[in-house]
Amino acid sequence: MPQLINLSLSYSGETAENHQLDFYDAAQALIGFERSIALTAHLAINGTIITQAPSLKGAKIVVAPPIAGSWEIVATIISASGGTAAVGAALYKLGTAPRDTPLGHLISSLYDYAVRRTLGFPVDYNQTLGAQYEASRRQTDEIAAITPERVDSLVEKIEPAVKMMHRPIVESRTATSALIEGRIGGTTSKIGRQLTHETYERMQLVERSRAEDMEGRVSSYNINTFRGRMYIDEQQRPIPFELSDSARDDDTIAVITRSLSLNASKDFREGDISFRAFRITTPTGRLKTLIITDVD
Repeated sequence: MPQLINLSLSYSGETAENHQLDFYDAAQALIGFERSIALTAHLAINGTIITQAPSLKGAKIVVAPPIAGSWEIVATIISASGGTAAVGAALYKLGTAPRDTPLGHLISSLYDYAVRRTLGFPVDYNQTLGAQYEASRRQTDEIAAITPERVDSLVEKIEPAVKMMHRPIVESRTATSALIEGRIGGTTSKIGRQLTHETYERMQLVERSRAEDMEGRVSSYNINTFRGRMYIDEQQRPIPFELSDSARDDDTIAVITRSLSLNASKDFREGDISFRAFRITTPTGRLKTLIITDVD
């Protein structure tokens, strides 16, 4: 049986009041909206993080024309067990699909939690998403295993998408605010916080710690940008990193690439390295990136 979850994105203020937005910024905002939904739905349904929205499995996202008399667009997540064919067949049964399901409530709660964290607002995992997840798992087996570490990875992955949703507000300024809402059954709830110029500025806020000694293993690295990802046991997820100017010598790069090679092998623990780095965190303490200054 297909299940439906409706999510809407609406803009207000400036020319949005006359039902107009800058075309490029509106297009980028919708790409960000779709990408953030797809990443969230995939985690709820499959328990894993994808890097590209088109890789969404077990669900399909469709969109209706903008609502007349406003600048609002409604996206519908169609989920159905049985793979791609079942999801495709579900498109023809939208009129009878249930709109109030445990999966729908979980996706809405997960999206709300991730957007709030992305915007830099504190959220208690155990009292919000954690409680909803446990309640949903007791009601259905269609929900995947989700860990706090995977949710942190989701927050990191959707951050660029949430920034894109701010474009009509901070670039062309054809709107002053945006609102995301979840619609399940007969209930409408706000997702995250209202997007404004202030929330965009808040996303830019970071705090830099003193340099400290750490351990990890390289899971990806780009030789052209000196950037990659380092798996940290403490975080239970790969953290983005960048080599500082002082750490871009041949010896350091050799250690980094050797760790990457060993991490890809069966003896991945042999790829662990010691390094010194600055932690770049959000005001709520979420670790965003590491600036590596020295590798042992």
